[in-house]
Amino acid sequence: MFRSVYNAREIGCPTISKNAKPLPVLTIILEKQASQFWGRIERKNLLAITTGNTPEIVAKKLSSQLREFTNYLGSHSSEEFMLSGDFTFNYLYDMTRVRELFQQFRISSLAEQANISPDTLSQFMTSKQHPSYQQAQQIEELIQQFGREMINFSLL
Repeated sequence: MFRSVYNAREIGCPTISKNAKPLPVLTIILEKQASQFWGRIERKNLLAITTGNTPEIVAKKLSSQLREFTNYLGSHSSEEFMLSGDFTFNYLYDMTRVRELFQQFRISSLAEQANISPDTLSQFMTSKQHPSYQQAQQIEELIQQFGREMINFSLL
């Protein structure tokens, strides 16, 4: 006969009673820049922001900030700001950097960075005109630079 070694209490799973209220869920919006994560929680008239190497570290720091804020307010605040002692997090990811990265591929952005007029670059793209060697080289270098940025991009 085989016996399961799984025991919920041993690995820290909370026991949920039938009368227990569900824990409030707070949304953390994460954005990665280089090797750091930026995290923020936005609630009614409240903004908590911090950084960390992992989403878990960001969550711990934000949790600490929220508890300090709740303790500071104490009984002087309306309930909309108050948090119970425990809450859970829902992680969402900020896509601003993705939008910024893809906007670089717009004709106007490429033209500006290559020092070519947008009309001329549009004509190059539709084969109505053809670039000189120097212009083609500028465009190629710019596209390769964007490629390196894309390779190094990390969202998670």
